[in-house]
Amino acid sequence: MRLEEALDSLGRQIDAAVLGGMGEFSVIHGKGDGIVQKGVHDYLRSAPQVTDYFFSRPELGGFGRTEVILK
Repeated sequence: MRLEEALDSLGRQIDAAVLGGMGEFSVIHGKGDGIVQKGVHDYLRSAPQVTDYFFSRPELGGFGRTEVILK
């Protein structure tokens, strides 16, 4: 996905997770050049529904995957 598509999908996922009562979920954005990874983190930083986010443990994807904690 390109960044715009990824952020649109992330917004829908956050909404669905909140409506579904989920407390957390993960985003697989890959490593690549880091453009999508940075865009995802910038989006999560400003999302009011998100309490915290961090890279996964190495065995779960490390820098290619972000764990998202919702309010």
